Amino acid sequence: MTWLASLAIALLTGLVSLFAGGVVAEWCVGWYRISSFEGGSGYFVVFMALLSGVAGTIVGLLIARAVAAVPGVNAFKAAGLAVATVLGVAAGVGGAARLLADVPPELDGERLYLLVELRWPAGQPPPSRDAGAGVVRLGTLSGSTLRREEDGPLFLDDARIEQRQWIAPGAVEIFTTRGTPVVNAFVEGTRIASFLPPLRRRPTRGDLEWSEWLPATSAQPGEPNGPVSYRFRISKRATPARRQHVGPFIIDTIVRDFARFGDDEAIGAISTFRLHEHDHDLLDGQRVEAVAVVSTEPWTLLVKDGEGCRLVRQGEPANQPRPALPCETERPPLLSLLALQPDQTPALATTSVPRRITGWLDKETYNWPGLYLVGPALLDTRPQFDRTGLNPVLTPHGWPPEPGHLEDVPPMALSPDQRTVVWFSPGNGYDTEPVVAARRLDTGATSTWPLDRARMRYRTPQLDMTPEWFAHHFHWERDSEGVDQLRVKADAVPLPHRGALSQAKAGEFQFYQLSPGGRRLRDAVYDILVKELHGTPLEDEPATVDTTRVEIEGVIYGVTFTSGGDEVNVTTYKTQPDAMARVAAHLDSVASSGRLDALFVADPPSP
Repeated sequence: MTWLASLAIALLTGLVSLFAGGVVAEWCVGWYRISSFEGGSGYFVVFMALLSGVAGTIVGLLIARAVAAVPGVNAFKAAGLAVATVLGVAAGVGGAARLLADVPPELDGERLYLLVELRWPAGQPPPSRDAGAGVVRLGTLSGSTLRREEDGPLFLDDARIEQRQWIAPGAVEIFTTRGTPVVNAFVEGTRIASFLPPLRRRPTRGDLEWSEWLPATSAQPGEPNGPVSYRFRISKRATPARRQHVGPFIIDTIVRDFARFGDDEAIGAISTFRLHEHDHDLLDGQRVEAVAVVSTEPWTLLVKDGEGCRLVRQGEPANQPRPALPCETERPPLLSLLALQPDQTPALATTSVPRRITGWLDKETYNWPGLYLVGPALLDTRPQFDRTGLNPVLTPHGWPPEPGHLEDVPPMALSPDQRTVVWFSPGNGYDTEPVVAARRLDTGATSTWPLDRARMRYRTPQLDMTPEWFAHHFHWERDSEGVDQLRVKADAVPLPHRGALSQAKAGEFQFYQLSPGGRRLRDAVYDILVKELHGTPLEDEPATVDTTRVEIEGVIYGVTFTSGGDEVNVTTYKTQPDAMARVAAHLDSVASSGRLDALFVADPPSP
């Protein structure tokens, strides 16, 4: 056999191996649930296919040359032997990967959830929701060793009483057919029950029904009232994993995946919803993405579907839903706009909307009657607001497209007549400048007021764009039609300059910022550090470089300014936060004294 034939066999074997490796890698993506985040699963498949192709090419060449001198073995037989070898290796690797993988069971082609209910003895309540997040944890045992676990929610707020006994439901995904299943239930990290459900490795339709009540081991098995008991059943992924009753409504939650979002201990979900009222399907055919309770008199839901947000009221015809408006429900409002009014009760004025757990019915965000900005829509849940008697009301007068707003800076004010909301708009840094913006909530008309930075002093919007800052620089004036109009206080005394201290943990980056200001303010700050805080200069000509450095009590601080005179920063790292705090406190006292007022200006344009 010639070298040319051997190379052709190697190329053929490499191509077969590349295809086989890609197929096995694709199977492994599903078996091992390799994330597709930022293309991770795709990169894995491509890498494994290429690696298999290279290995197959080498194997093909070695086999071809090994049998080249064997009598009776031609190129076709050699190619068949090489291809069979790489296919056999791929089959062995795929088989081993499948045996070691946690492949979830399916029923009728659907993945499955394990639904459980915990029952407490008569007279013994379950832990309250205020005690912390409830978790149902499904694990798999290999002998007596816990090999892997998956978490699902324990719905403490869905607890109900039946025959004087409290029952709380929970759900978790069945992630494997391997090992012996074990379930542990926790509340804020404390185990309240543990049991080994007799769950089949491959459930059948009979497992869709509830089991009998079975004994579980409680957190304190010696309690006089006896241990917690449980029952279980399986549920298909496309069927509701949770059912909640809210007034006349029944909300079914269909969970695609359980997940934790951010640093929340409670478990959220990626889910859709079905709504029912008196056995009638509501919004039939619509994909409902979010549901929130906004009123109990009458019972009203805020529903987001594929068309937008709409209100669903108790008793309205199921086949005549209200028109949908563009809205935003993924990020609930920071607080009710009514909390901005100074005459509100302290409880309401200081009450922020709790952070809801994504993927479930929201029963908390709109607890307070008030005005809520829901993205580009405005939700009014105040009683007897609309002349028609309808309440709540959803209108397209929320956040406008322009001028924009910062998500982490709440509105600054609501007019006394509750018709106008005011917020800070940062501009885009190119053709629009930061402004104070106001919008009429009844008409949608929007106005802006320019910010005189030299007179209306502020550090950052997050620190200073507050109701107090607004009240210092603006006031309301009622016109002849009884509508409050926003006016600038021409005689407002400028507030003292102050810096913004951003502290971090020991050893992390920390900085103190003064703004606006450029090179001259930077030089003045440098002189203060050297002359008043007895710092040691680390540059020979500090006024001629962009960044200067000073050492104070063994800590090195950098003093920089930005092009155009936007800000001056004092920075350090790898030190204790109190060192930076002492420097910042001294600089703050100097800035607020007025000594540096003439330097809080932008640099003149370069020639």
